[in-house]
Amino acid sequence: MKVYIEMRKKLNRTGVWAFKKSAWADEKDKGGHKPVFWSKIKEIRKGDIIFHLEHKNKDPKFIGYSIASEDGYITNCLPPGYEKEQPNVKEIFKVDLSQYTQLLEPIRLYDIFDSKKKELVDYYKQNASLRKREKLNLFYDIKKTGELECHRGAYISDTNDKLIQIIFGVDSEFYKYYLNSIKTHDTKDKKSGNIPDEIILSDSDEEKELHFPRENKGKPSEGKTRKGEYNSNDSKNKELGNKGEKAVLDYERRKLKESNRKDLIGMVELVSGKNDMAGYDIKSVSLIEGSDNYKIKYIEVKTTDTNKQDGFYMSDGELNFADKNKDDYCLYRIYFIKKQAKFHVYNYKELRNMDKIARKYEVKFMKKMASTLEASCLSKHTEDIL
Repeated sequence: MKVYIEMRKKLNRTGVWAFKKSAWADEKDKGGHKPVFWSKIKEIRKGDIIFHLEHKNKDPKFIGYSIASEDGYITNCLPPGYEKEQPNVKEIFKVDLSQYTQLLEPIRLYDIFDSKKKELVDYYKQNASLRKREKLNLFYDIKKTGELECHRGAYISDTNDKLIQIIFGVDSEFYKYYLNSIKTHDTKDKKSGNIPDEIILSDSDEEKELHFPRENKGKPSEGKTRKGEYNSNDSKNKELGNKGEKAVLDYERRKLKESNRKDLIGMVELVSGKNDMAGYDIKSVSLIEGSDNYKIKYIEVKTTDTNKQDGFYMSDGELNFADKNKDDYCLYRIYFIKKQAKFHVYNYKELRNMDKIARKYEVKFMKKMASTLEASCLSKHTEDIL
């Protein structure tokens, strides 16, 4: 569970677009870019806390907080009249909110800047020294004069436990609520196995650097349940695997839409749900650069709730299919970093360069209680683990 800060100026929307009901922002700015403080909305997950910083009359104040009722998402449904206000906007980031709690007394941001200046400056410098992937996108900056100021355009910004302590204090009612929410959320996570409600992929989630998984001596939680594949927790793995496949299906379709090839979207289909022995999960298309032509692409999806260095399972049938379709094949590897879905796309050559461990199982059948067969290791079955 995370806490985000929403810094909003205009509070004049109504209905589901109103303050306390949702947080939303254009997918792109006027220059066609995707500001990180806007796209961060899609990182928000159900149950996260959104603290509202009302930036009004040049006197910003923390006035209350809401709970994300669903994961953040992208939609082409716009606020009433918004098409006339912003004719170039086609899609927006949005997260639905509920359970708004108003603070008994608003907290002036500049009072916090004055009283916690040293702590906030130290925190800012420490955050700036981190690697890019570890940095938080903060709602404040340090002027050349050394004074603190709001970060311009920081609509949705990050926090962590340390920053929350600095801003609100460990004895504040909000911090107590926050700690209690973490305990409740962690309990739910343990029961649900940390499986997200939905996996949404975007270009920013792709890690271009090639990672070769190390040998995993344990049993990774792999979301495949085809016949013959190892399965340590069938229901959990099937759910996670299905979500990974849906995420890739949506991502492939969205890429075609963004490339102005809506005419090809219908060719992207989920195959694994129709034919579990096909040897791949999704049939899609690859656009040929410099022309209107395209070619068929076969996609295998491997989703684990472990990190990118852990292995995953592939069957003989999957590897054989890859061998026969090497020029039109790729594998989406989905994993998680701090509960955020990330992915890397392997081509056939990269896939085949990985180490594979052959595992053999013997299954024996014997009578038990006159009617029961007990399995233990008989005919050879080979599974490749990547």
